[in-house]
Amino acid sequence: WNSNIQELVNRLQSDQVLETANRLRESGKEAEAEAMLRQQPPSTRIDLTLADWAQQRRDYTAARAAYQNVLTREPTNADAILGLTEVDIAAGDTAAARSQLAKLPATDNASLNTQRRVALAQAQLGDTAAA
Repeated sequence: WNSNIQELVNRLQSDQVLETANRLRESGKEAEAEAMLRQQPPSTRIDLTLADWAQQRRDYTAARAAYQNVLTREPTNADAILGLTEVDIAAGDTAAARSQLAKLPATDNASLNTQRRVALAQAQLGDTAAA
């Protein structure tokens, strides 16, 4: 097997793990789903998923920690930076949110979802002209 095949196998296994975890969570077994994800090797996708779940249940400490795990590996990860921005906004810390948003790397090829999240954060911070 070459590295491309191994990468594909790893991605498919990761997809299966995330799919199983999402099914568990949707059936009300979020703690079990989280435990399963935490047993996996370090992964940006898994950390972003855990952060998103924590953010949805308003556990901002856990969300922040998971986003920081991503940024330790990938300092310019837009999803993690935006996640921290959103957590700071939800927690009412607008200064920290502005600081996080300023760290977002400038790019012309951001996804529509990323553009939407940036515009929403800017609007929530009162910067309606930029949004």
